[in-house]
Amino acid sequence: MTLISLQTFAAAWEEKLYNPMPDAEDVVLPMPCDGAMVFRKVYIPLAGPLDDYPINIG
Repeated sequence: MTLISLQTFAAAWEEKLYNPMPDAEDVVLPMPCDGAMVFRKVYIPLAGPLDDYPINIG
């Protein structure tokens, strides 16, 4: 029996797919799928470090 190695080559992701609004302070981490995950600091109005801030998701 002959085993044939098949490799799937993933194309690199375009930046607009993972970071549609780039900023100079973005933290971009590479992902194993040749994509990336972007994190950005978000300022919210809090009086102390343990205050709660309600958000709407969706």
